[in-house]
Amino acid sequence: ETIIESIRQTLLQEKEKEVQFKDRCVEEKHLAELQYARRSREEVALNAAIARLASTIQAADSQATELDSQVVQLNESLAEAATGRTEELENYETTVEEQKQQQAKLEKAIATLKAFYSLLQRRTSKDQAAATTTAVPTTTTLPGKFETKKAKHAGGSGILAILQLLLENCENMLRSLQDSEQAARDSYVLNIAETNKAIEETKRAAVGMAVTKTQAESDKETAEARLAAVQTEMAEIDAFLKIVEDRCGWIIQNFVASQAARQTQVDNLKQAELTLRTSLTTSM
Repeated sequence: ETIIESIRQTLLQEKEKEVQFKDRCVEEKHLAELQYARRSREEVALNAAIARLASTIQAADSQATELDSQVVQLNESLAEAATGRTEELENYETTVEEQKQQQAKLEKAIATLKAFYSLLQRRTSKDQAAATTTAVPTTTTLPGKFETKKAKHAGGSGILAILQLLLENCENMLRSLQDSEQAARDSYVLNIAETNKAIEETKRAAVGMAVTKTQAESDKETAEARLAAVQTEMAEIDAFLKIVEDRCGWIIQNFVASQAARQTQVDNLKQAELTLRTSLTTSM
């Protein structure tokens, strides 16, 4: 093997190494760009997820605050209802007591009048019986005329009727008060039950909002940590691409011309070797 052939083989090897180096550079650059594109898409998705989770946290926090406020209002309404019910009951008991006292007075008055008129009637009957047996008639009632003299205390029954009517009114008033009190009591019990139910439901909803907020905060922290890792990887890939560009940029950009130049050198050496051999053969 001649020196020229040795040099030519060296050039061919360098030419092949350049091809391998260029292929390796292209492959590494391509893989790095693919990784960077994947991380870039993941970064976009993570930013969107973080924004969505932040919105969820804000909404859950706002709703939880509103639900807590509703619980406070419902508890206040319970206190107000209890106060109002206490006042209603006090008014009811006062009114009932007044009506019972009025009823007792009427019953006493009726009983007193009945006893008085009963005694008066017995005395009147006794006096009339005595007068019938001893008295001599002094007047004669003319035919066609009526006795115009009224019996004593004939209006007693009217007074008793009025008192009895007042007593009945008092009894009706008591029954009406009792019915109203029962209705108010039933309404109060129902209102308390419904309000307590609403409080429990609102509390459960508030707990649900708190769980939603906590989960969203945890997911947001995870997404933010992943985003930081992705951005670090992107920075590392970007740095690697710069290294590839520094090492391979010139070769990739000038590969065709470099290969052509090397091939020209190989061809020139081949031609030189042939020329040398021809010259040697001729001189011999």
